[in-house]
Amino acid sequence: MHLMCKAYFEGDVNEARRLQLALLPLQQAAFCEVNPIPIKTMMSLLKLCDSEVRLPLVKPSLEHFELMETTLRENGML
Repeated sequence: MHLMCKAYFEGDVNEARRLQLALLPLQQAAFCEVNPIPIKTMMSLLKLCDSEVRLPLVKPSLEHFELMETTLRENGML
């Protein structure tokens, strides 16, 4: 995000656009369910926190969990 904003404010709109499009799958995964469920799930997959949630949070649907896991994998984060 920093590099994208920096490129834009320095007038390099093409680079900012390229970075935005590269980040789009991660942004879509991060907002596939009500926040902060996807963020907590992805942080858990990255071993940054445990996977337990307390009400009113619930675990994501299997479809969305797989989307988050696949997205992290495809971006070299897992």
